[in-house]
Amino acid sequence: MAVFGILLLSALAVCSGALPTSGPLPNYRGAVGHWDVHRPAGEEGLARPSVAHSKGSSTTSYQCFDGSRTSDPSTATARWLPFDQLWALNEPTILSKNGGDTYITHFIREAIERVSCDDEIDPALVLAIVMQESSGRASVPCKAQAHGGLSRCGLMRATHGSSFDANHPRASITRMIREGVEGDGLDQALDGDARYLTDVANRLRGWTGRGRGYSVCTQ
Repeated sequence: MAVFGILLLSALAVCSGALPTSGPLPNYRGAVGHWDVHRPAGEEGLARPSVAHSKGSSTTSYQCFDGSRTSDPSTATARWLPFDQLWALNEPTILSKNGGDTYITHFIREAIERVSCDDEIDPALVLAIVMQESSGRASVPCKAQAHGGLSRCGLMRATHGSSFDANHPRASITRMIREGVEGDGLDQALDGDARYLTDVANRLRGWTGRGRGYSVCTQ
């Protein structure tokens, strides 16, 4: 089965019902950066949130998928990681890309979980595409498409997508994720070329973008 087909199958998920809430943020440890820049209204009494000083690392080497049975991703789906594990691997990168802002980091996770639940999409797939498209940087600039095409914006690079609003960080992040899932961000990602789809498949297995990536498949 092609990488594209496997990713489509992985997209469907049943909502667990464990939705994130707008209550107190997680008690991270050891943060750096302007932690209070995006403090939500009504949560002024929170102690300083932080994220542990750690470096996310891949749990797997990059795997090439050439269509053979031994390299087909359908034989490796059991090794694709659940959302919580993928988040733990990618959270340090997301924190770094957002200047150490733990509120933004929290809002990204919250948005992925909520929108994925609403639309019955596996949140691990949404996270993988967020990391592939924007590395989790909320303020990522829009990307112009070739030949005068429409710009793709947001955490998932959706056409006609919106950008981060520092005055409304939680709402704008949720909007970007929703536009990516319910608009064309997810469709465009799953309609990508072999390199793109192989990257996403590897991200679902725990690859965090480090190393040579797809270039090892073209030697």
